[in-house]
Amino acid sequence: MLAQYLVFIKKLQYVTVTRTIFTSVAFFDSFTYMSFAALMPDSSPTNQEPSPQSIEWALKLFSKSPLKQQKLRRIESLCPKFSGKICLDIGSDNGVISLKLREQGGVWYSADLLPETVASIQSLVGERVSQIDGQKLPYVDDQFDLVVIVDFLEHIDTDRKCVEEISRILKPGAELIINVPNPQKGLLRSIKHLIGQTDEAHGHVRPGYSIDQLNKLLDGLFVIESH
Repeated sequence: MLAQYLVFIKKLQYVTVTRTIFTSVAFFDSFTYMSFAALMPDSSPTNQEPSPQSIEWALKLFSKSPLKQQKLRRIESLCPKFSGKICLDIGSDNGVISLKLREQGGVWYSADLLPETVASIQSLVGERVSQIDGQKLPYVDDQFDLVVIVDFLEHIDTDRKCVEEISRILKPGAELIINVPNPQKGLLRSIKHLIGQTDEAHGHVRPGYSIDQLNKLLDGLFVIESH
């Protein structure tokens, strides 16, 4: 049983027409929020030069994390062509996945909840990074061709509102990739709880989503095409 889902999803243009959503479940990593920069003072996007030291440190951590590498490969396999697209990643941990995605082409924006995580992402990618609250997203209607959500929805109470906002900012026929924990109990989950890696320790307000729960969450907005 996978510890996380990764799903590919399409946005509904009308009630009967599909947008695409990829959803999937991936594995939790042993570290979550690593901060490489000072706290960001406000939530507005800023332009900041990436720090070579931060990039080097983040890439070293990434090279020692098979689970993060697996997560990135899965995202790339679901949507292999980013060139020419306007894209948004939400919740991509300490920013290394944001950095890796930007290397693949396209114009990328990044967003996350915590100011220290936003600062960490900025130290790696520099520009177009915003702090969000999971309810109102600071983007215009129909702005993006692709949104990638990594380990984010399980951290917020307002998951349906967030999904509605994502539907608003995605273009008709655009694509959405969601990575969330699989709440099914299993040996790996039991071991993690024994060593203190509980949902509370990771800042989760829920243990994750089953495919049925994701379908319910996305109902009327998106249709899951693969997971």
